[in-house]
Amino acid sequence: MYCHMLKKNIVQEVLNYIENNIDVNINIDDISRFTGYSRRHIQTIFKHHVRIPIGLYIRKRRVTRASIFLRLTNMNVIDISAKFGYDSQQSFCREFKKAAGLTPLQYRRSCCWDFSPLLAEFNFSHIDVGSFQICTLPEGYISGQMSHQEITIPINENILDVRWNSIVNHLNNLKQNIWAISEYNAHKKHSMRIKISSIIGVRNKEVNKKPGDHPYPSGIYARFSFRCNKEEYSKYSKHIYLNIFPKHRLKRRPAPDIEVFTYNGYARPDNALDCEYYIPVETVAE
Repeated sequence: MYCHMLKKNIVQEVLNYIENNIDVNINIDDISRFTGYSRRHIQTIFKHHVRIPIGLYIRKRRVTRASIFLRLTNMNVIDISAKFGYDSQQSFCREFKKAAGLTPLQYRRSCCWDFSPLLAEFNFSHIDVGSFQICTLPEGYISGQMSHQEITIPINENILDVRWNSIVNHLNNLKQNIWAISEYNAHKKHSMRIKISSIIGVRNKEVNKKPGDHPYPSGIYARFSFRCNKEEYSKYSKHIYLNIFPKHRLKRRPAPDIEVFTYNGYARPDNALDCEYYIPVETVAE
């Protein structure tokens, strides 16, 4: 038992080291020096727990991180390749096309976001968002205040805390289900920033739009239903995009994400909330 926990702790240290040094072109020799264990020993215990070799894991994590910058920022391809430690833009393009089947520019310009080449950071903790359903939502309207934020990657946890607290306040004040609509776009003037447009409010149950209402589009969505607290909130979304979407080869189409939080009486910020999460998709699971 002790030996198993020791090996698990070593793997976790390796995972942390990879994430913290993904931008300096690390390899198994660097990891061997960091841990003090032989290449063979590290490779064996890593593959036992993570199920893929260290080298492949590093390459896929680099491609994943780079793909997020390609889709969510206007950062130049050459700058992205340098940021993640590639020797040149050409080597980045070769590695990316090998993993994604598209060049970085083709991936950026694609109408839908294909998550199938991506790999989430390995996590020993089990995250369960349940199964999902493919459904069609009709067009609707949300009554609420629109807000705009500019963020960088990775997202500051304080921003997510503020959003969570706002949702809790809306639930308590309006005493009905709260809808949160969010859209992420590359900032036009700042290459490394993302612009988030959000609306938190209530759904207009009438057919006609009222003054001040904000529309959300009809279309096909992947619907997830789960219960989470503030600490789990961001982890669930990341798990869905980087684990569920690649597994089922889902592609995200251009449209806002929609979250519906159920009103179950007075809620405190540390309470868990019931959430229905709708993500616009192009294709359905096989």
